[in-house]
Amino acid sequence: MEEMRTRILPRMLDDEAETYLTRNDVIIVPVGTVELHGGLPLDSETVISEAFALRMAEAADGLVLTGLPYFYAGATAIGRGTTQVSVREGIDYLGAIARSLLRQGFKRQIYVSFHGPAHMTCCPM
Repeated sequence: MEEMRTRILPRMLDDEAETYLTRNDVIIVPVGTVELHGGLPLDSETVISEAFALRMAEAADGLVLTGLPYFYAGATAIGRGTTQVSVREGIDYLGAIARSLLRQGFKRQIYVSFHGPAHMTCCPM
């Protein structure tokens, strides 16, 4: 297998994505939040999910679709830095992304998150 410059889809050139899809069709989609975390940054669960997804992609010869931090935060909506999106809106958005990825050739999609309530948004995928 040839060494890849990056496994992060948004940072790839289109011809790199095309080349990848000739040999594999795995994409890992980390789903995060921007929310109150006490003394931790608001995007802690997004960063953790993306890091874990990258390690998974390296082990499985997959790619990672980053940049999905705005989903249902749950009880932390009380924090002024929290971005709250309804579960329904999150499902609809992820559904649109999933269909687009499928059309582009990513037949095996893995959705991961380290946010407790994320199962409500990710499970329909």
